[in-house]
Amino acid sequence: MSITIALDSPVLSIPEFAKRTGQTKEAIASQMDSGALPFIQHQFRATRFVNMLKLAQICEESNSDNP
Repeated sequence: MSITIALDSPVLSIPEFAKRTGQTKEAIASQMDSGALPFIQHQFRATRFVNMLKLAQICEESNSDNP
């Protein structure tokens, strides 16, 4: 069986990810700070973006043990 994951964007802004997941921007930032949510930041104090490709990879790896 083959699964195809289609992402409309490899990264999402915090407000956009919060909107799509029904969470607050503060909750998303907190998850990034704790390391629970992968992000991309090009330089210190620059805008952070949710790394959707890494998130998809983490999800795939976490389910690889389940049939």
